[in-house]
Parts: sequence; C-alpha cells; structure tokens
Amino acid sequence: MHDHPLLVIEDESVQREMMGFLLKQLVPDVELVGSLKEAEAALSARSFLLVIADYALPDGRVSQLLEQGLLETENLLVITGRDHVELPKGVEILRKPIDIERFRALVSKRFANDGPRHSSHFDEPNGAHLDQTELVVLRLLHTDDDEASSKRAYRRLVEALGGEIPSHVEVRVQNVRELEDTEQVLFTPCLVREEPRPRAWLVGDLADRASLDQLLRDSGIDPP
Repeated sequence: MHDHPLLVIEDESVQREMMGFLLKQLVPDVELVGSLKEAEAALSARSFLLVIADYALPDGRVSQLLEQGLLETENLLVITGRDHVELPKGVEILRKPIDIERFRALVSKRFANDGPRHSSHFDEPNGAHLDQTELVVLRLLHTDDDEASSKRAYRRLVEALGGEIPSHVEVRVQNVRELEDTEQVLFTPCLVREEPRPRAWLVGDLADRASLDQLLRDSGIDPP
C-alpha cells in the first residue's frame, strides 16, 4: 500500500467523483468518502498525509474530526464556498470556485510530485453518442483570478470546433461570481456541456485535446 494516502470527504457525489478523478492523476492512493461517519472510520483505520474536506457535511462539520483527535490541523485542507468558517488556526482553506492550477500545485507540493498538467474529464453515467442535429450548449465557467487559463481554454475550444462555432452549438462564457449558487462549482476554468444531457465536464485550460475531442464527439460534433 502507498505510504502517503489522501482522503477526500465530500457529500456531493458529482464533486466527489470529479475531485477523485483529478487527484488520482497526482496521488496513487486516494480514498473517497461522503460523510463524517465514513471519514471517522477511514481515519481510524489508517493515517493520511492529506485530508481534503468539505467544511459542512450532512452529519456534522469537519472540525469535529480535529476535536476527536483523528487528524492534525497541518494535514487538513478545507474547501468551502462560505465566507465565514470556524476552524482552528493552522487549517488551510480554499474557497470555491478553485483555480485548478493552484489546486494541483498545492497538492503536488504536499506530495513532492509534479503530476500531470492535463485537464480532467468527468461524465455523468450513461452517456451516449448524440445526434449531430441536436442543439449543443457548452458553458465555460471562469473567475477573475483565472483569466489567462480561461482565455486559453476558450481559444482551444474554438480550435477544436474547426476555428469557428457551428450554428447548432451555443457557447456561453460566464463568470462564476454571476451564479446564484457558487457552491456547485468546484474548479475553474470548467467547460460544462449543459445540453444535450447527460451533462459532461472538462476542468482546466483544455490542454488535453484528446479529452476535449471526446467530449465533442459524445455531443454529436465531429472535430476536424
């Protein structure tokens, strides 16, 4: 077993799987749990070099794990969309949405591992190749903090579409700060296929052309 495992505590299944997919590119041993109770069991069974946790879980707050002595503050990274949290001094906090390059660099530093730099690809279950005549709605989410990588992502998307956006494809570029619920956006930049369903995501600056082409093909678009 790997000497330095990583634990993710996230109750929202899509965000948990997306984070797991990304982290497994950087760290060989990643365990995913969805509640405080599951986290207590995992932490009682073995030690983790890093625990990445949502601040508020359905059955409690991550600070309870510190109070129980199941982990130390220096081993905890808390992710939240809240402006105010109650955590001991020394706990590192990342607020949603997270710049994916910053996140990769932070995790890689903890594990002394540069890791791959390509985008992560996550699809909802039961995806299928879609009819090319259907309207395709792609949304590129960004923040003011990731302007350079978001511009690269948009340029690469247009290049993958053949240099121009087809008439049946709608591309929406949106600042996450304009959304009513930023808690649902984990990483930026993020390309989301909104229509047709099921949704599909690509996170990062879309440098992984193979994953981008696959998302387009699954949307009924044949890349040139």
